[in-house]
Amino acid sequence: MQLVIFAGGLGTRISEETDYVPKPMVKIGKKPFLWHIMKYYSMFGFTEFIICGGYKINIIKDYFKKYKKIEPWNVKVIETGKHSNTGERLKKVKKYINNTFCLTYGDGLSNVNLYNLIKFHKKNKLVATLTTVKPIPHYGKIIFKGNKVVKFLEKDQKKESWINGGFFVCDKKI
Repeated sequence: MQLVIFAGGLGTRISEETDYVPKPMVKIGKKPFLWHIMKYYSMFGFTEFIICGGYKINIIKDYFKKYKKIEPWNVKVIETGKHSNTGERLKKVKKYINNTFCLTYGDGLSNVNLYNLIKFHKKNKLVATLTTVKPIPHYGKIIFKGNKVVKFLEKDQKKESWINGGFFVCDKKI
């Protein structure tokens, strides 16, 4: 199975890092985000990676040209446009995708059990399966009456909404 990784955006939320490298190449320890993502997927048997590049794509290409092949990875870094949205990026790599594939963003890590995710996808014969998470609340909430604080609510994860977890399994027809 293949993994498609979206790695072409501008990374403006962490511009102090992305002025120099694309967000997926920001390092965690001594290795870039991309390496950590690919290493995680390789623990589930993945060896084929399609990286949808754009912003500062040459840094990604150079990394994988120079990368000492310890892992038996087949890595394709494809130019999908600096300002393309995710749908456009996926369409631009369509010819490289074989069948059912996994998809993720180049800046997210998790402990998702990929075997179970893929099994669920195939069992239900879906076009796309996505993971969801409830984010950890960052702040308590304050209730005002006029200009006076009448109640302070602690952070409550139960009241948070589900959001996209960033790990997908897709059928090629998507």
